[in-house]
Amino acid sequence: TKLEVEELLSILKQAFCDNDICTFLIKPHILYPVRDIIRLVNSSYSSHNFKLCINESLEDLMISSRAVITTCSTASLDGIICQCPVIIPKLSCRIVMNPLTEDNDGFAIYVSNQDELVNAVTSVINSNESPIEFSKIKPFINEYLAFAGTEDEYYSRLENEL
Repeated sequence: TKLEVEELLSILKQAFCDNDICTFLIKPHILYPVRDIIRLVNSSYSSHNFKLCINESLEDLMISSRAVITTCSTASLDGIICQCPVIIPKLSCRIVMNPLTEDNDGFAIYVSNQDELVNAVTSVINSNESPIEFSKIKPFINEYLAFAGTEDEYYSRLENEL
């Protein structure tokens, strides 16, 4: 939603506008109007450490990224596949609905405020290796994206989740 995007960009600006620890690549969500993101970023971000990435594919951005900051996008799963820890700010305008809200094997880092966000990003940037163990990625993704082979199996899984 518009509120979510505005709050997330505001948090990033407050936390990192004067902090040159890294460059933030901002990829608009496919369902959010790009012109609104451009307006928000251009009017609010004079810092060189924020770059709007409209034409680059998400996959290309992930390959060169150290982490993903998102709220409820399936970009979380793309990040995990590329061994990027997922930093999830808890926004005041939204219930946490990220695909990683359940047991996530340490793939997600939840932050509740600006200081926690700075600490999480700094920790990831200063680490020599990804905190995500490569051996855990495939089993997690396979379990997350497990498709039921039959209708009965689908309903059985659904009942087990309730």
